[in-house]
Amino acid sequence: MVGGYYDRQREFYGDISGNRAVAAADTGTIALVAAIPKHTLYIQVIHVQVTTLTASEVWTFQDGAGTPVPIAAQSAAALGHFDFGSQGVPCTEGTAFNLVISGATGAIGRVTWEGYKKLTLGAAA
Repeated sequence: MVGGYYDRQREFYGDISGNRAVAAADTGTIALVAAIPKHTLYIQVIHVQVTTLTASEVWTFQDGAGTPVPIAAQSAAALGHFDFGSQGVPCTEGTAFNLVISGATGAIGRVTWEGYKKLTLGAAA
C-alpha cells in the first residue's frame, strides 16, 4: 500500500496538491503553490503532460528562494513523471513551489503535483 504513505503525510501535515494548465503564452516564473510563512513545502510527485510540443522549451520546477533550489526539469517535448517518495523533496522554508518556463515558448500541457506543507523549526524563532 505505497499510496497510503503518501496520503498519510498529506492528511497529517496539510495537502498542497494541485494541477495547472500551461498555455502557449505562459513564460517566466509561475507560482504553483504560494509561500506559507514558517512552513516547508514537500513535493512528492510531479506529473507533466504536454499536448502541444516545443522541443527547445524547458519547464523547471523549483522553490522560490533567492537562489532557487531546482527540484526537477523537463523538456516540453516529452512526458514526465517524477516520484520523490512519500517524504518528498523539500522546498526552502517559507518559499513557494514554482514552475519556470524558459527557452522558446508555445508548449501547451498540464502539470499535476502532490505534496504537503509542514510547520518547521523556523516557527520556534
